[in-house]
Amino acid sequence: MMRGPIATVEEIAAAIPDGALVALPREIDGAAMAAIGALVRRGGPYALVTGRCLFHFDRARHRFRLTSVHPGHDADEITEHTGFTFDRPPEVPVTLAPDRHTVAVLRERVAAEIAEVYPCFAETVFGGARTAA
Repeated sequence: MMRGPIATVEEIAAAIPDGALVALPREIDGAAMAAIGALVRRGGPYALVTGRCLFHFDRARHRFRLTSVHPGHDADEITEHTGFTFDRPPEVPVTLAPDRHTVAVLRERVAAEIAEVYPCFAETVFGGARTAA
């Protein structure tokens, strides 16, 4: 079973329907991530939120940097379970819980925008159909 955005190649492969042809690299470096981001989405990657942590993308270095770990997790665990190399500060802070306003924006505006491009993902994460305003 996949654990959110961070998953092994084997976990991703197990989630692909039988008969589908998909090529997956063992590891994607920062330069490849930047190229993929620029081709797939305007502006490239900005941040990556997982069930364990928050990364931000450093465009100049073409690499993700560990920004914070969610409560109950630590930086060593993130390194162990992440399939790509990333930068990390000597001391990694714990992710702060979002305030009510941020939660409302995520559940309303962000959920609607995500649903336009990734309807199944939005349904899984946010539940219910949403449309952008």
